[in-house]
Amino acid sequence: MSRVQIQIVKRMVQSVFFMLCTSGILKADVIHIYEDGSGDYPTIQAGIDGAEEGDTVLVYPGRYVENVDFNGKNNLTLASLEMITENADYIDLTIIDGNNIESCIRLLEEEQNEVVRGFTITNGYGSIFGIGTYSSGGGILMLPDAGISVINCKIYNNFAVLGGGILGAAGSDITLSGVTIKNNNGAGIFTDTESNIVFDGENRCNIYNNYPYDIHASDCGQVNVVLDTFTVINPDQEYFAIHIDQFSPHGGYDFFTFDILNGWMELVNQDLYVAEDGDDNNSGLTPDDPLKNVAFALHKIVSDPTDPKTVHVAAGEYHWDDGQIFPLYLKSYVNLIGDDVSNTFLTNHSITNMILSDFNESSMISNFTINGGGNTCENMLRGWRTNNVVFRNMVFEDCMGNAVEASYFYETDNMLFDNVTFQNITAQLAAGIFCPRGNGRFTNCKFDNLRTTGYIGIVAYTAFYFICSDTLWIENTIFTNSVQQYSYPDNTFLSGIFGAGNQQYHNSPKYMVGCLINNNESIQDIIFGVGGIWENIYFINSTYCPAPTNWTSIRVSIVS
Repeated sequence: MSRVQIQIVKRMVQSVFFMLCTSGILKADVIHIYEDGSGDYPTIQAGIDGAEEGDTVLVYPGRYVENVDFNGKNNLTLASLEMITENADYIDLTIIDGNNIESCIRLLEEEQNEVVRGFTITNGYGSIFGIGTYSSGGGILMLPDAGISVINCKIYNNFAVLGGGILGAAGSDITLSGVTIKNNNGAGIFTDTESNIVFDGENRCNIYNNYPYDIHASDCGQVNVVLDTFTVINPDQEYFAIHIDQFSPHGGYDFFTFDILNGWMELVNQDLYVAEDGDDNNSGLTPDDPLKNVAFALHKIVSDPTDPKTVHVAAGEYHWDDGQIFPLYLKSYVNLIGDDVSNTFLTNHSITNMILSDFNESSMISNFTINGGGNTCENMLRGWRTNNVVFRNMVFEDCMGNAVEASYFYETDNMLFDNVTFQNITAQLAAGIFCPRGNGRFTNCKFDNLRTTGYIGIVAYTAFYFICSDTLWIENTIFTNSVQQYSYPDNTFLSGIFGAGNQQYHNSPKYMVGCLINNNESIQDIIFGVGGIWENIYFINSTYCPAPTNWTSIRVSIVS
């Protein structure tokens, strides 16, 4: 805004502000922030730092490139002129821009009764805290027991691994009124552990076109979703809205209720086609009219058990820097098929997470090379409570950062890996497969040049760790050139290159048929691994070069 415009707005606001203060509508102490720094404080952050509990920080139009932190203060109101004028134009005119560095707004110290009103909140990148490399809360980040009301804001084009739009953790309370949350990566809203979301039923919100899903709630109890617009008007599966509950074996989808007036997208119950030179405005129904974005195609397609559908991806490199969206979230009864593993690449040099297969039923992904670009890529592949999912003709490679796990699976049934390679990957805990509970089959696979570097409190197995409640079958699979280089100080936990065992209280067989374990190194000289619940392991025509040297507490049958 020009100086003349600013002066006009100032005079208008002062008169409106005087009336509202005398009527008791506004809190008594108001701090004025101008884009040119000429207000009571030069920046929004400085205004918050200088405020007392109960104050209002009133922000005039402009783009404020800041990462704002409430710094433990309660009962603050951060607002644009929309609050006192009810003119919605001020929402677009008053922007908190996170500059792709950290969260736009953070509540990290149990702040309560905060109000954020009348802003555009964009370009947040999320903040990193705790173990691992996860960025959290791109637009707004709330850590334990924080409480906020977000009113008449637009939250878009933010990124975080957890909660691109908003993350509320561990008992946070979020009230949303008239808020639009769109085009965020890492979920529109992500909450966990008894956090609470309340949607205004009168001044309704809009949540749509967020990736990989719009709403994620973990152990949060009932979530009553009341919206004007959602990505789809009738969400009927664990896809656009995800609820994980540790006491529900199917993810707790029944913990959602939906009251939605409009759907943003029409789903298509047909095969779809994607190509590098495609356009998301195309129909995607034929190879000659392809979509461009693989993630958008997975959002758009719908299928059913009796007539599965496929997203066909033409040869090419589908890169984050070229507008592709990751992670790709696989959908039940939908196959994702590339042209060939040698010419169809999914490449992500920027962020963690590549392929998610949560709550996925009867689908297949095949014919892709997944490339981490030599950077950190936590969970290149993740499956949570999946059944009958196939990974075929795949390569996962070149992730050399400090990820905790390169892949993670939990409560998987009938999982098949066929002709899948993990290579050139470094991680703290597991650089290949890590599955603490599930069952599956691995045929013609390869685990090569994998490395684990760190200790985070539990057993580490570099290439392969699988605790199963049913038969685990590994056939014609190679484990070579891998290194486990961390030594546990007190030897309480043992670790190595490969481990397979039983879920507690089960006595399930594990088979290795025609496999090779060769040229691996473990700091504790344990190639296979040991543990009190490990038994009934059969090696059939398999080779160990050199043979494992420590078989303590394990009953092994070698069948030739």
